Amino acid sequence: MVGVAEGLDLLRAVEGVEGRYAAVPIAGLHAAKSGELFSTFLTDAEGISRLSPYGENTNYRYEQLYVSSREVLCERLETGASPTWERQRAQSRQQGLPFPFYGPDVVDAGRRAELLKGQRDFLRRHQGEDTFDVAASFISAEVPAAVGFVPDPSDSADTILHAMCLRCHSNTTDTRLRRARFNVDATSRVPPSVANAVRRRLTLPATSPEVMPPRRVGELPAWAIDRIGTYLGEHCTEPGACN
Repeated sequence: MVGVAEGLDLLRAVEGVEGRYAAVPIAGLHAAKSGELFSTFLTDAEGISRLSPYGENTNYRYEQLYVSSREVLCERLETGASPTWERQRAQSRQQGLPFPFYGPDVVDAGRRAELLKGQRDFLRRHQGEDTFDVAASFISAEVPAAVGFVPDPSDSADTILHAMCLRCHSNTTDTRLRRARFNVDATSRVPPSVANAVRRRLTLPATSPEVMPPRRVGELPAWAIDRIGTYLGEHCTEPGACN
């Protein structure tokens, strides 16, 4: 079909002609002009954002560092570990960026087996659950911390703040933006208004549009939030006012 986006072709190949995507028949989505427009919109919007004043001047990091995938794969096949991956991951985290998983498969083996037994039965068993939680449950347990979606238990509060927040809250953030009020490059002295605002945003429900970090970026377990809260209290410019 002329003009149909490649993404829709791939979707039809994966789900089958009679399959569905978000409850919409694949055949209908593939044939509809709106399906093509939506698919191309996602691609075009990313490019437009990067070329706009917002993309140029806010220094928002949308890219990842170069990944030496060949070296990583060879090292892990030979020794079971990869110094190259560890080094590049550390460099990426210092810039507040996630990093690709070292393995070729991120899917939990148990979840895969459950789905392969029958897609319809799987969806029926989990129909009352949160969609995001069900999708996230397919990720192997070691992946979130490895790629930087959640912090490592051994991380200090300062390390967690830089790894999870630096991409939006740093010295290079446009000072005209509201998010520039919190700067993880300058947490040695934190005003009470900033510290208390950070605490509030970190402890909002996961479904809140104001929760930090945004759910698409990562999540902070309770121990990490407590660790950051203690850190902010210790570096408050007015002792006792950050609570």
